[in-house]
Amino acid sequence: MKRTISVLGINFLSGVFIAHSFPTLQDSVRIQKVNPADSTLRALHNSVPAAQQKEIAGCISQFGRYYQNIRSSKGQYLDFISSLLIKYNLPDELKLIAVIESHLETTCTSEAGAAGIWQLMPDIARDNNLALAPIDDRQDVYKSSFVALKLVTELYKRFKNDLLVVAAYNCGPGRVNSAITQAKSTDYWAVHAYLPKETQFHIIKYLAASTVFYNLPCGKYLALKQEGDAFRLPVKKKSERYATIQITSSFRETAILKYLHTDAASFRKLNPQLNTTLDRSGQYQLKLSDADMLVFLSKKYDILKASITDQP
Repeated sequence: MKRTISVLGINFLSGVFIAHSFPTLQDSVRIQKVNPADSTLRALHNSVPAAQQKEIAGCISQFGRYYQNIRSSKGQYLDFISSLLIKYNLPDELKLIAVIESHLETTCTSEAGAAGIWQLMPDIARDNNLALAPIDDRQDVYKSSFVALKLVTELYKRFKNDLLVVAAYNCGPGRVNSAITQAKSTDYWAVHAYLPKETQFHIIKYLAASTVFYNLPCGKYLALKQEGDAFRLPVKKKSERYATIQITSSFRETAILKYLHTDAASFRKLNPQLNTTLDRSGQYQLKLSDADMLVFLSKKYDILKASITDQP
């Protein structure tokens, strides 16, 4: 019988994670954290145009602390992915694909049906012998990582550029090839304008996360932050991706709304009868835009505390 453990509304299926022993940096598998000076990261940051530097500054300002929390709390997953990246001879920083796709939340799902830390689609799962039921193997960090990095390897062989690989993982290699043709260039920043807005947003998050995860100097970004007026991420409503996460009856709508960058009407359109459903069944699949989900996950303990305070 499948047993579900719920922590702050995030479900962990017993036997999915604890069945695997993830290697750590102290294990016999040789895992070396990349020295950014010896990687492509510094070159990537040095090539960022001025307009996108402001967007990265906004992302660091808003979510830098949350990225730090992921780095410190998800070390076991990150070390395991690093070991696979060595195996596949890929740059260590490509593990940040999972960070920006799902924030390393195993139960994260998208409106399109993607799931798990790598946001694998059902057809990809089936093609790679991952079960979708009764237990969804895409939520298994061990199994899904092998499949995801197989895909990343294929993309890296094709594009040979971190940013193009991240873009192709998000919107598909066909879209990236089309953008390259339109731009008449394989330089990412020449291609950038021809990609979907969601994918452009992904690249900004990838570069912001890499600054935090690898302790890169970010002075040129933070210098762009105006006092009392942090730059905001350029989220386009029509191209937003939505993610869902299960919450418990301890959470309340009014408390959630205090922390999100959305209005009550838009929130209720995505989450009708939230309080009523929570009161009746004790749980709810909260649906938020990618940007709001990042805020929710970074502030969930504050939101939970406010929810409990607000309840009669």
